[in-house]
Amino acid sequence: MLEVARRLAAEARIPNVSFLRGDAQACPLRAGSFDVMISSFGVMFFDDPAAAFVSLGRAACADGRMVSLRWQPDWRNDLLAMPLRAFRDHVHVPRPTVGDLFFDPHRVTGLLSATGWADIQVCAVSEPARMGADVAEVMGYVRGMPTVRALAASIDDTALTERVFAALADEYAEHQRDDGVWVQAAAWLVTARRAVSGR
Repeated sequence: MLEVARRLAAEARIPNVSFLRGDAQACPLRAGSFDVMISSFGVMFFDDPAAAFVSLGRAACADGRMVSLRWQPDWRNDLLAMPLRAFRDHVHVPRPTVGDLFFDPHRVTGLLSATGWADIQVCAVSEPARMGADVAEVMGYVRGMPTVRALAASIDDTALTERVFAALADEYAEHQRDDGVWVQAAAWLVTARRAVSGR
């Protein structure tokens, strides 16, 4: 990904950009050097979210902004809700985790406030998401999802598993458009500013 990003930047003749791989929990970024930080479905993978947000706060300039997207619960997202619905009549399907940190706007707000962020807003967004060019491509992706693999393995009946996948493929076919297969995705858009003491 870094190689592709560097190549695209070079092709676009953008000289004032750099790409760095690092652990946000021990942020290798220069203190007070960023006006805006953007995360697209990344922050929910921190092992220690509190440490990460403190570290990112140090890298943000005074009044610097942080913007992130994180998923709403699985059942609100066609992205995963459709496979879950396809399997639920045949196997035990995991229920939403009550109080999951990044599914719960109140817990996210509390975490950010406690780690040096202010003016925190959590907004629900729901937008169409392109899953792939066609049903075959989408099914290849969906079959590789860890949750779906686990559900398929728990059936212990190859013929039944394939019937479930065939029904799921039919459902995706109903969402096929000229430019791909589109479903509805639900996320939280979270914005915050680095807290400035005395403000």
